[in-house]
Amino acid sequence: MKERDPKVEKQAKRLLKKVDAATFGQRLKRLRIRQGLSVRALAEMASLNKNSIVRIEAGHLGYPSTIIKVCEALGIHLDRLCRGDEGTDTSSAVHRHEQDRWFDLQGLVEGPIGDAETPLSQAERRQYAEQGIETQMVLFQSRPSGGKLWPGLIELYGPSRSRAHPGEEFVYVLSGSLTITIGNEKFDLAAGESIGFWPSEPHSYAPANDSELPTRILCIRIDP
Repeated sequence: MKERDPKVEKQAKRLLKKVDAATFGQRLKRLRIRQGLSVRALAEMASLNKNSIVRIEAGHLGYPSTIIKVCEALGIHLDRLCRGDEGTDTSSAVHRHEQDRWFDLQGLVEGPIGDAETPLSQAERRQYAEQGIETQMVLFQSRPSGGKLWPGLIELYGPSRSRAHPGEEFVYVLSGSLTITIGNEKFDLAAGESIGFWPSEPHSYAPANDSELPTRILCIRIDP
């Protein structure tokens, strides 16, 4: 198993200092219930002991590495749980331009890229890509309470690492052209084309060889 970048846990520790442990635990519990997961199911998804989840929800945070595993299993950024925008009881949800926060797809729990207070411009995102952050994602906040859709926009300046998670996934190519690998199969998609698949299969995204950069895709994950 690949070792986690030490700076990820350092950033997680910094984020966790901003929130009361009991408050964080209740937010996590609400999100778990909203996704229809039992404590045991979440523990299995995160490769943790059931008691670890119970302790976190009771307000005992423990190690940042444990929190990171839980957030990755839930498909949520630690930053969102610490800020308290994991979702409220509403029948609709709107995402505005000023809410755009770009994350490194390779390290979603690390927090936003660059300035967390304002959206990044296209020029700024390109600069970060030149520095090595080649897969950038913004998660839209347009997800009503209890909703199962996780919509987001991904900009690809290079290939992503392979990953797998539960649920269902839909990808639509907005601009450029995409090569998506699912298991042992590769699919080349042009702008305006789409694909749906089971993301429990290892999958990765990359700009096609002849694509202008960045390749931009709408990615919608559906919770199980």
